[in-house]
Amino acid sequence: MGGTMHDPYSLRRASEILRRGGVVVVPTDTCFGLAADALRQEVVARVLQIKGRNSGKPPAVFVPDLGAVPRVASLSPTARVRAEALLPGPWTLLLPPCSGTPPWLVSPEGLVGIRWTQFQPVADILAASRLLLTATSANASGLAPPYTPAALAQVLRLETVDMVIQGPCGGLPPSTVIDLTTEPPRVVRQASRGYRPGGHE
Repeated sequence: MGGTMHDPYSLRRASEILRRGGVVVVPTDTCFGLAADALRQEVVARVLQIKGRNSGKPPAVFVPDLGAVPRVASLSPTARVRAEALLPGPWTLLLPPCSGTPPWLVSPEGLVGIRWTQFQPVADILAASRLLLTATSANASGLAPPYTPAALAQVLRLETVDMVIQGPCGGLPPSTVIDLTTEPPRVVRQASRGYRPGGHE
C-alpha cells in the first residue's frame, strides 16, 4: 500500500500501521527510511530482518524533540548542551543508555543512537503516531541508501513492508554519527563526501 505525506488519510493510515506494530517506508531528511515502533522488540527485529542486518547493529531512534531522549538514553548536562547545539539536524548522536532503555536498542559498545530532525514528513509521522521510531535507511544491508522511488525498488523488497509513503526525500547524505560519551566528542562516521544529490552516496 502506498500514499503521500500530503494526504491526511495516508498519514492516519501510516500512524495506525505503526501503532499496530507495522513497518512503513517514509521519506526522511536524508533518504527513504524504515519507520517502526522502536520500543517493541519484535518490531525492531522485523526491521533488522527486512534489512538483513544482525542484532549487533541496532537502529537509531527518531525522537520528536530533546525532551523525549530520556525515554531511551541518558542525557547528561554536558551532553544536553552539545545536543542542543547540533539538533535538530543531520546528526546521529550516540549516548549511554538509561535505566529504561530497551536492550535491543543498545549497541555492543553500550550506546544508543538518537536522531531529531524537523524534516516535515518525519515530524508529521512522529506527531501523528506518538511513537519513537526506528531511524534506519530503507535498503538491504550492503546496498546503497535510496533517494528516489526507483532506487528504493532496487534495494528493498517492497512486499516486506506494510506501507510506502511517497514523496521527495531531503536529499542529505547519510547522517554524521557523533559519540557524545567521549571527551572531546568523537566522529564515528562522517557524512559521505562523494554524495550526489538525488542519487546514491
